[in-house]
Amino acid sequence: PALMSFGSMGCADDEGLAAMGLEAARLAGCRVILVSEWPGFTQVPRKAPRLQQKKRICGVVTGTGTKDGVGAELPSNVLVVDRNVPIQYLLSQCSVAAHSGCTLWTGAVLKGGIPQIPCPFVGEQRFWSQHMLDMGVASTTLPVEKLTPETLADAIKSTMGNR
Repeated sequence: PALMSFGSMGCADDEGLAAMGLEAARLAGCRVILVSEWPGFTQVPRKAPRLQQKKRICGVVTGTGTKDGVGAELPSNVLVVDRNVPIQYLLSQCSVAAHSGCTLWTGAVLKGGIPQIPCPFVGEQRFWSQHMLDMGVASTTLPVEKLTPETLADAIKSTMGNR
């Protein structure tokens, strides 16, 4: 599977990022482990995240979606976990990781030895993302202003196809 984690970006929309990850998983057609702290995943009944009309993630429009998402089921190809699952265990189960580009995930993915798709939001994440690309351990970078379900799905399919 592919791993997706966008960290705890204070400027980000957790629900929008979760919805974008689910849509990217659908488009990529592969199994995905989504690391998310969005509280809707743990509610009873579980909610499905929705892409908001004109809602922005650090300035990026996330799109539109269902009205309330209550009681929705997760797609069978997606496993949602929170940050309590050890990173190295998750990475040992995956063939590619899409992440925020922070030092924690960048270092962990390097140690895990799998290709990465950094999706930087701010400062140091952009530095590490470019460094991973220059070193050849990232197939591409998707800065937040280019991050959409389609671009993420394409990057995952391309990276998995090049392994």
